[in-house]
Amino acid sequence: MHIFVYGELESWKLFDEYLVEKISRQNRETANIEKVAMEIAPYITVDPAIHHGTPVITGTRVPISIVIGSLAGGMSKEEVMQEYELTKTQVEAPLSF
Repeated sequence: MHIFVYGELESWKLFDEYLVEKISRQNRETANIEKVAMEIAPYITVDPAIHHGTPVITGTRVPISIVIGSLAGGMSKEEVMQEYELTKTQVEAPLSF
């Protein structure tokens, strides 16, 4: 391990370049991991690119919390289907999740 002393400009420059490269590499690796969409249950997907990874109905941008909240608020399944353009199976999926 090298201890950097004030005045070692070249050493600091090398150390800085090393840190920039290491951080860039870590960011690239993290970015690759974060881009993976995953179906966590039938008709329910988690994708970091959609609503910051909030579970949504697969193939849509409708969060399952909206579907559950709408049903809990008194809307019928048919009303939710019409409002969010979902199928009956898609509306029922969050209830079993």
